[in-house]
Amino acid sequence: MKRYGLVIGNNKYAVDPLNNAANDAQTIHSILEARGFDSQLIIDATRSQICDAVSSLDQKINKGDLLFFFFAGHAIEHLGYGYIFPIDIDTSSPGAIQYFGYSVEELLQKTQPYNATRIVVLDACRNSVDLNNFDVRPFIESIHEQRASTEATQRDLLVAYSTSYGMKASDGNNKNSLYTEILAELMPSHNLTAEELFKEVGHRVISGSKLGQRPWFYSSLEAKVKISDLPSFTFIHSFVSPAGGSDFALCGGRDQGALLLLGNNSTIFKLNAAGHSSFGSLAGGVKAAAMSNNGIIVFLSNKNHLIVSSLKVGFDLGRTKLTGLTISSDGQYVVVFGDRSFSVFQLNNDSASCISSKKNLKHTFYCAEFVTDKEIWLGGSGNCLTIIKLEKPNVEYVVVELQIRGYIYSISKFHNNLVLLTLSSGDVYLSYRNTLITGLAINLGKTVRKPSSRRSSILNRVGEDEMIRQFLFSPKVLDDDIISDISEDLQSNDLMYSSFANNLPVLAIGSTEGLIYLIDTRNWDNFQCIDVGGGRETELTGLKFTADNLLVAVTRDNHVFYYTPVTHNYLASLDYVDSILS
Repeated sequence: MKRYGLVIGNNKYAVDPLNNAANDAQTIHSILEARGFDSQLIIDATRSQICDAVSSLDQKINKGDLLFFFFAGHAIEHLGYGYIFPIDIDTSSPGAIQYFGYSVEELLQKTQPYNATRIVVLDACRNSVDLNNFDVRPFIESIHEQRASTEATQRDLLVAYSTSYGMKASDGNNKNSLYTEILAELMPSHNLTAEELFKEVGHRVISGSKLGQRPWFYSSLEAKVKISDLPSFTFIHSFVSPAGGSDFALCGGRDQGALLLLGNNSTIFKLNAAGHSSFGSLAGGVKAAAMSNNGIIVFLSNKNHLIVSSLKVGFDLGRTKLTGLTISSDGQYVVVFGDRSFSVFQLNNDSASCISSKKNLKHTFYCAEFVTDKEIWLGGSGNCLTIIKLEKPNVEYVVVELQIRGYIYSISKFHNNLVLLTLSSGDVYLSYRNTLITGLAINLGKTVRKPSSRRSSILNRVGEDEMIRQFLFSPKVLDDDIISDISEDLQSNDLMYSSFANNLPVLAIGSTEGLIYLIDTRNWDNFQCIDVGGGRETELTGLKFTADNLLVAVTRDNHVFYYTPVTHNYLASLDYVDSILS
């Protein structure tokens, strides 16, 4: 489905010019473009420009596409049929409107044959004509002819008006009209269908105008349509993992190529869209693995051995309690990290050597990322980053204190010199690589979010089932001091995993309690939350996007789940197939 916008804003009327219509159009046009629409903007359009713009849609729109038409300016309506005013209309007499105005019904007639979904929004007055005017009779007869020829044929259409029939619409005292201001605020939402969007817009305009302006919309939409350009991620299949339990269940390259499933089982499995196949084996099982973009894979075995796929030898890492490892994109360096220690290895064609090793440090490391091929960020306990720079001849490392709360559980490279940090506090931070300036991007909750997880957290503190139920579902009935006292035992919302989609502005962040938060990285809107546990009280142990944007999740109870991006309403798709089969 392709998405097109045609946006018109007219200020420069010879009679009664407007102040904000052009601003309104520019605002809506910008939002449409930000949401993936191919949008055309026309400011101060003549009738011929409007006709040409509508006619040009014939070269673009196909069956199943979405058209969003927006007009801000002067308009008039009678018996439910309206005319928008181009700037070259020189009078508002019925005769002039009939021949020089642009009929909304003409727009609907010309776009109906496309078999596309259409949303038509008119931020304009809906005043009727003066029935005492002698010229009004042929105008009304023309409207009756349009009603007969168009009403029965309109399908998959939503028409939204900024005000009620016979009423004026405020041009607004600020940059935008009241209607456009509220519409622009809500349009970027990923969770509202078009009908929900205009219902909420109407509610807010009525309230904001103190009952002075009451928007309306009419809909014959045949599916749930959203302005959002992002898909919903829908569960498609799962299987029981053959790899056994592990804290590090998934391994994938930064180019999102092969995806490996690890565990206590000696066999390593390769995942694909259909399921899994055997990839190799490692005695005793694998604790962690990492993959470079040129296909080199490194494994950290449960016996504390570093295994490099391109070499025939392994390296005994001693008795240090190790957490994981990662490899640079070019496959030249590996960092292994764990309890107050890290080691950096350089890989050559036929050998590997440890070029730096530090032990008995202040902090335990839980994650590491090559933000460049020669710069490593390590995070863990303490409000700090440990940064390793692999510049010859020396390896340097420095500890940088950050203004953050909680432990760092995942580090991921973002774009524009930014690095993403997820924390035990439920906070997600962005940090500039060069300056280390760090700011909060989004908070996903300071404590665990699921009622079952909260109940488990406070069982030791509260022995009364009724008080637990009230705390979870009716906290307003409890005193504030009781809530504060119980809340002290709530577990933190540990954000353990992060993964970016391949060609979508989507970030997936996974918490230990089995919740996956899907984030729009353009405005940091949490537009979807997936519960992979499904009430099973299991933890998330791995989360990765594949190259084709399948989202793969692994849980503590040895299940692997696949979620696919869906841009259409899948229930409507099921109904369509059922109608064909019947």
